[in-house]
Amino acid sequence: MGKIISLYFLILFSNFCFASNDSLLYKNTSYFLRTNLHNGFIWAHSSSAKHSENALVLGLEFELLRKRNDTFDSHFNKKGFLTGFGINYFYFDDPIFGDNVNAFYTLESTFIKTKKINFAFKANGGINIVFNPYNLISNPLNRSYSSYVNFYLGLGIVANYKLNDANEIGAKVILNHFSNGGNRSPNLGVNFFTANISYSRRVFNDVSKKININKRNGLFESKNNWQIAAYATYKNTPVSIDKYFWVNGIALSYHHPFGLKKAHAFVVGAEWINDKSIEYRMWYDNRDSLNYMRLGSLFGHEFLFHRFTWGQYFGVYLFKEVPYFNWIYHRHTIAYKINKNWSVGVSLFANNQNANFTDYRIIYRWNTKK
Repeated sequence: MGKIISLYFLILFSNFCFASNDSLLYKNTSYFLRTNLHNGFIWAHSSSAKHSENALVLGLEFELLRKRNDTFDSHFNKKGFLTGFGINYFYFDDPIFGDNVNAFYTLESTFIKTKKINFAFKANGGINIVFNPYNLISNPLNRSYSSYVNFYLGLGIVANYKLNDANEIGAKVILNHFSNGGNRSPNLGVNFFTANISYSRRVFNDVSKKININKRNGLFESKNNWQIAAYATYKNTPVSIDKYFWVNGIALSYHHPFGLKKAHAFVVGAEWINDKSIEYRMWYDNRDSLNYMRLGSLFGHEFLFHRFTWGQYFGVYLFKEVPYFNWIYHRHTIAYKINKNWSVGVSLFANNQNANFTDYRIIYRWNTKK
């Protein structure tokens, strides 16, 4: 939970660094190719993960980064930011983990900038592929992950030194994490710190053009609105990892956009959760006299990025007899707007630092009169 909250405040700080109100903006973009060498260790984040303690990590990473040199850049962060895509490979010296590859989207938001040096917060998010997951026969000691494909997250701080207009060297410290979001057990997740050195070189010529920010927002101009989401997923349970069960639910929420260009929204809502894996686990533990369904209330914040929405929500149960969780939970959702009414998304549901499940959802939105 701490990693995700850190990412939330990191991006929130960057998005409040507004500067420009221009409706017609000039877009000028530079592209850089960066090579990174990683060295680090696995962090055993809980007593259940002691099997991973002190394993060493080596890695190689490539990133294609885009930098905006225009008023659109300063509209989001006065000191500048980088976005782009990357791929990395990590080798763990503990044989129960094997190797892994991550493909990700990255954002670097600068918070200190001089003529030669800048410091930035960095966030990576994407897909992880591993080669030696848990297996009851061949790899029973690996309780950290049991899926070949997982979610990847990286958070850290970057320092870059500008050699000239085309070349930079840098260093950064990153906390990396991957897990399957709770849909397949065992799934303690892997957390590992890496420090790295990097070299960046400008590639391609700068690309320039005019853009109209009002036209760009189009149908996605933000207004107060209601949203109803239907979601589902399919997962196993720790007490019987060979059995899978449906999880589904419905959420209703009210969204109030605010801030310059309506780049943020405040959200309140409620949801009903029907988790059949919990029903089975309670039967297994002779607790089936209790109700396995849950009803929760939600409040939170969303970043509104044109077609994409990224939301962070805290929940308190209104009704819960399930004994395995406390009364507070959190959600993190990414949704893509298909049109002005319909969206699709994915959402991580977690209790404390433990992922409970990752669901896939369809969302219908309608605006209020205001």
